[in-house]
Amino acid sequence: MFDINRKGFASVETHAQPIVSTEFECLPSVLLNQFYAKPIEVLPVSHDQLLAVLSNNAHYRERFGLTQLPVHFPALPRAFSQSLFPKLGVVSWKDVVGMQTIPDALLNTADYSPVLECWLNAISDRMALTLHAYRCSSNTPKLYLFPNQDFRERSEYRLSVSHGEIQGVNCYCSRRDYHEEYLEEIKTWWSSLEPFETLPNLTHIFVDIAWCKARGAYVIIDVNPNLYLLDQEVERRCV
Repeated sequence: MFDINRKGFASVETHAQPIVSTEFECLPSVLLNQFYAKPIEVLPVSHDQLLAVLSNNAHYRERFGLTQLPVHFPALPRAFSQSLFPKLGVVSWKDVVGMQTIPDALLNTADYSPVLECWLNAISDRMALTLHAYRCSSNTPKLYLFPNQDFRERSEYRLSVSHGEIQGVNCYCSRRDYHEEYLEEIKTWWSSLEPFETLPNLTHIFVDIAWCKARGAYVIIDVNPNLYLLDQEVERRCV
């Protein structure tokens, strides 16, 4: 999503609130209802825990003069029998090798705080840069534990949405279920949703979706701000 350089930080700092506003629990209910699944567990993250998380990325730590600290997370009262897809606020571990999901084999005890701590102590440059938005907006993220869903057999599409209306659709991952009629299908699906109020922080967004065979409908995988269009609006205001 970003490069961890001066330009990347400038973009995050300018659009901190729109970035934070795409966190799962911040989204309008009409979008939440279309997600592939609800999180099994939602855990608060304190300001000190967020700083500790960020301090474990070397580039971020050096840039802001942080002292590296381990992340401590309390044990939880229950175990899980399925693998989980974790997200810290708006970011996942998709670019950290071997950490895209938490295997169920590591979750067969109620005291799995060391597992969560392992994940929180390993964040990429992309994650650190994006999480910087929380510091800029004086917010803290939540740790979401979603049931892991395998979309490897499903094509994935990205909708560019402005003011609640589709501006374009792109298939960014074509798989066996791909077909030429997807564009009209997706437009029909989107138009069937209830309109939602596009607050300033959700004026320009990307909505990633895939076909869910079990539900017989498209489902939302992720929502992100469209920083390109947000940057254009800032430039117009500065002219």
